[in-house]
Amino acid sequence: MCHRDFRSSNLLKDSDGNLILLDWDDSGPANPDRELAQMLLDWYANDGIIDHTAVRGAIRAYLAAEGTGSVTDERSFGMAIASRLNFLFVQAKAALDPDFDPAHRDFASDAAVSALRHLITPDLIDRLADLCVATQREASQR
Repeated sequence: MCHRDFRSSNLLKDSDGNLILLDWDDSGPANPDRELAQMLLDWYANDGIIDHTAVRGAIRAYLAAEGTGSVTDERSFGMAIASRLNFLFVQAKAALDPDFDPAHRDFASDAAVSALRHLITPDLIDRLADLCVATQREASQR
C-alpha cells in the first residue's frame, strides 16, 4: 500500500511535532521503491539541482524507520516520470479544449508550460540514482 501523492502539502504537524500524512485519495498498490524515488525527486531535485544533504538525510531517516523501499537504479524513477508526463498530457489537453472555461484553459496552459520548463532529464535521474544507491550502501554498512 502506497500513498501515491506524497508531497509536503499533504503533511501536517500535530501538537507534539509529529507528522501526519493527509489526502489518501490516490492511495493504493504501488512499488515502494518507486514511491521513495518519486518523493526524493519531487522534494530534493529542483531545476536540475540535487540537495545532496537532504537526500542523504531522508534516506537515512527512511531506513532508520524501517522503510521497505530502496532506489536501485534509474528504473526506480519510472513512477515519477510517468506521473509527470501524465500531468503534462492532461494539462496540455485541457489547455487546447475549446469546451473548457477560459480560466481553466489559461491555468492548464500555464501548468503545461511550467511542466515543460521543469522536465527531468536522464542526467538528473542518473545522478540522483547514484546518490541514493551510495547513501543506502553507506547506511547498510553501519
